[in-house]
Amino acid sequence: RPLHHMYPVKAAVSSEYAKQVFEDHGNLNINGGLRLKDNEHIDSQTLCFLDSIPGKVSYEVDCVPLDSFYDELLTASPHLRGKPVSIVKIDTEGYESTIISSSAEFFNKYKPCIHAEVFLRHGPAGLSALWNSFNQIGYTLCSPFTMQPISFEQLREFDDVLGMPKES
Repeated sequence: RPLHHMYPVKAAVSSEYAKQVFEDHGNLNINGGLRLKDNEHIDSQTLCFLDSIPGKVSYEVDCVPLDSFYDELLTASPHLRGKPVSIVKIDTEGYESTIISSSAEFFNKYKPCIHAEVFLRHGPAGLSALWNSFNQIGYTLCSPFTMQPISFEQLREFDDVLGMPKES
């Protein structure tokens, strides 16, 4: 499916409805410039560094489950109403498997390609969780370079992977 339009939305995907505070630390080559305030997954050395940066800006954002995000927010937009979902990009600093697992209904219904970060800081348990979350929703993990399926052992070789729905 060709990508014709992309629309930014000021909201975050979560496993539940909530409000979260994100801090913008100006990137500095660490996790894209934003961090979830009070994120327990960031190591203490990185936290100390981030806390020492002057001039941080905080943003409060509504968090919405992915099914609801599409149904409530995107279909409310006249530009997006009735349009298929072609791709979902998930780069959530280690929460990818949680988002995928909690959004199984969405992925089974719309079957978009999933572009997900492989967050190596979570080690073998995080890689297993990511692999299992894709398997649970009936997706095959592929190399973003060749589009060929990859094995669990190859997963750690990538910074990002593509999840493709398995043929029925």
